[in-house]
Amino acid sequence: MLVAYRRYSYNTSKGTPQKKLEPNIGHKVVFSGFRVGNYDYPLLINDVGNGSQYWARLRQVSPSEKPANANPVVLEYDGVAYKGTSEEPFQFVEHIDALGLSTE
Repeated sequence: MLVAYRRYSYNTSKGTPQKKLEPNIGHKVVFSGFRVGNYDYPLLINDVGNGSQYWARLRQVSPSEKPANANPVVLEYDGVAYKGTSEEPFQFVEHIDALGLSTE
């Protein structure tokens, strides 16, 4: 399964932080596994950018926490949770792709 996301960041050029889409920063990562049980970050993600694996989760946020045109689902890595006030870029999920194989 692939997760496509787009990074958003806060624009402080006009004095008041405003959520603004950073152009041309779309990315897809592969869910390569998961952990069964009560884990905060149950999904294993392969990051092709640096060749590392990370534990992650998908989380829905409220409409007031997201940019106007973004889906209300964020991709969070273990130890990097979206708080809605950070000045760091964050990943909002655009869509999820799945691939099915048939043995017929």
